[in-house]
Amino acid sequence: MTFSTAFKQEKIELIGPGKLIVKELSLIYEVSNRAIYNWLKEFSKYSSTERIVIEKISEETKNIELRQQIRELGQL
Repeated sequence: MTFSTAFKQEKIELIGPGKLIVKELSLIYEVSNRAIYNWLKEFSKYSSTERIVIEKISEETKNIELRQQIRELGQL
């Protein structure tokens, strides 16, 4: 199946924090994960030398807590 450039760009805009993940988009539109990753590579506003990390808010909160604990231990 072939998709238009507009379709691909529209769908990759749905990926991100608080939005869909690749797997969900893949299931909804019946497109392979690999195809979506290719679209991201082709149309992403980020360069190929940058990494995009998507994490749940609960993970972010836990990371903040752990960094705080590390700072506190470093002060001992």
